[in-house]
Amino acid sequence: MAKKKKEEELLNNLTHEMAISILKKLYADKEIRDTLVSLAEAELKKVDAEEIAAEVFYQLNALEVEELWDHSGETRDGYVEPSELGHTMVEDVIEPFLTDIIKYRDLGMKKEEMETCKGLLRGLAKYENEGDNEFQDWIPDSIMDIARDVLNEYGKHNTQKDTASVKQEIDPA
Repeated sequence: MAKKKKEEELLNNLTHEMAISILKKLYADKEIRDTLVSLAEAELKKVDAEEIAAEVFYQLNALEVEELWDHSGETRDGYVEPSELGHTMVEDVIEPFLTDIIKYRDLGMKKEEMETCKGLLRGLAKYENEGDNEFQDWIPDSIMDIARDVLNEYGKHNTQKDTASVKQEIDPA
């Protein structure tokens, strides 16, 4: 048992770079490579639109209006429009999800791309409808504008049928 604990400690103390280096060395062996690719694919397929929606909603609802106030208005360099800064803060929250959509598109993982997009749009729509922080008052039109931008970008790379399916997340009619 002590040996297993030591092995776990060794693995847990690897830096990201060390872990990648080890994986690259293991990848040289065909049998191990097949296993690694299979495990990687299985991990990447763990996309849950509901979890993504909940995370998007949580992060947006956690935005603090005080941060917006502290960084907008008159500054040494001029004037920062609060609504523009609010829009930027929302974009900063959703950027990792947009990156995931592109990652799945580039990997040819259409289902995961779609589910990630659906989750992002659900989270945005939920925040629009149920968000309860004061921050939201400073970006009244931006959330659904951002959702439509996400949908339009998704539509540029996907079929009309897929886009229509995703669109239902923000426009159920």
